[in-house]
This record gives sequence, structure tokens and C-alpha cells, in this order.
Amino acid sequence: LDTTANPRLYGLIAEIDAKPVGSTLYYFGYNTNTTRWVLHAQDVFVDEAYRGQGIGEALFKQLARIALARECSWIELEVFDWNEGAQNFYKRLGMTLEESMQKMYLESEALNKLALS
Repeated sequence: LDTTANPRLYGLIAEIDAKPVGSTLYYFGYNTNTTRWVLHAQDVFVDEAYRGQGIGEALFKQLARIALARECSWIELEVFDWNEGAQNFYKRLGMTLEESMQKMYLESEALNKLALS
């Protein structure tokens, strides 16, 4: 599978003095309700020693620019319910929590069983 012409996963790296201090992966999905694309942020990370310096916000500003350039409806991500620090950070950026949605998985044995049935 040649994904160079049509990559499925993208990434951003934040650097200070050529040292990586933060990163995120992202990809695009499609929302049938809005008939528009959605940018999904995955594994947003800022090194603990550099938190509170605007690096996470800078990553999200770039994600927002990319989302608008690609005509996405929104940026979405998952956050653990126990990670209040991350939730508060995302809320400060203007993100809202969709409590009515639950993430579900089909994996391992169940995935194989369904595929082979």
C-alpha cells in the first residue's frame, strides 16, 4: 500500500532550540451529519518540563489552521475521564465535552470472529 501520495496520518512536532518538546498526530475523518471533514487529534503530548509555556496551545493553533484550510467542521479528540489537567487545558482552548457519546471498540477475538463469520 503506497500512502505517500495520500497519507492517512500526519504529525506536528514542537521544538525549542532544535529539541523536540511536544507533538501530536492527526488524521481526517468524515462526518455524515454535516457532510464535512473532521480533524482528529491523537496523542497530544508536551514534555513535562515544558508545560505551561504555550507549546500545547501552539500545536492546537496550527491544528486549527490546518482544519480551516481543509474545510473541517471541527477538531475532535479523546481524553481520559481521569485526566482533569488535560480536560481543563482543552476547555481553556474552547473545546467542549460531549458526554452523550461513548467510544466503543471491536478488537482482538471479537474482531477476528466477526471478520471470519
